[in-house]
Amino acid sequence: MKAASAALAVIALAAALAIPMLFGGATSLRDAASLPVGAWIVLVTLMSAGVLLRAGKLWVLAQAAGVRLRMHQGFGVALGGDFCFLVSPGGVAGVPGTVYLLNRCGVAVPAATAVVACDQLLDGAFFICAFPVALAFAWDPVTAHLARSSAPVLGIALALVAAAVLLLRSGPLRRALPRVARTAPRWLLRWRERVGAFAIESVGTLRSIAGRGVRPLLVAFACTTMQWFARYAMLAAIVAALGYDVPLPHLFLAQAAIAHLAQWSGAPGGVGVTELLTGVALARWMPSNAAASALLVWRAMTLHLAVIAGALAFAVIAKGSRNRM
Repeated sequence: MKAASAALAVIALAAALAIPMLFGGATSLRDAASLPVGAWIVLVTLMSAGVLLRAGKLWVLAQAAGVRLRMHQGFGVALGGDFCFLVSPGGVAGVPGTVYLLNRCGVAVPAATAVVACDQLLDGAFFICAFPVALAFAWDPVTAHLARSSAPVLGIALALVAAAVLLLRSGPLRRALPRVARTAPRWLLRWRERVGAFAIESVGTLRSIAGRGVRPLLVAFACTTMQWFARYAMLAAIVAALGYDVPLPHLFLAQAAIAHLAQWSGAPGGVGVTELLTGVALARWMPSNAAASALLVWRAMTLHLAVIAGALAFAVIAKGSRNRM
């Protein structure tokens, strides 16, 4: 199983380089290699800033939860968590991998789970706030069509969430659950007790974070906002270095929408879907060979370099730290 997962990740990394070549051929590779040194410095700076800001967010949340996490540990966890996300199908290992790394840094598993849950909630809050703003600035016939076509999907999703909440709050279901629990096998009851204790401790940590007031959450949300802006600014910097002008709101919407679609594809790092859809989006403003060059540099930074750095951070934390239950 491990060998198959590793082989799939290697194939995905190779495909991320090969697919952009379909757009521009060898010319795109030469153009990507001839990018000015200053542009590479900007890209490395933006990438490092994004990781540092996520590390700062994890540190703020850990402090609010009452657990000890040093800044350099948070930096390693941010890198290692991205590595787990990028090399796993659909990014499924991102959350448990981050919990594992926090645990190796000495954070108890329930507290680590609560911190990562807050991290994910803050990411979701950012996109909920940023999408309408970017859509307002990027409104044109194309984005209007996308908004109209995605509205039914969003409505169905909200309806399903509302139905689930109503079902969980319904009287018949609450009365049926204890009867089901009493008839459950003994091993399942023991498992339920362990999960219940874990859930109680995790919820207690979440309450501790919320009880620290609004300031830590606002600081963490500011880190989240700057983190994602630094990440999404990388493609804009690459396009500008190649001599093309693409509106920032359109780039933000394209990257955010494609990233979520690519995650649902199940491919590690969203390989295939990310390159094809981003190449099509960029082709609206630049030639196909230039779009391919931008894709090669962008994926080299956000995928290949991130995987290498994340693998090193994961190995260091997993080997050199102690876990805590």
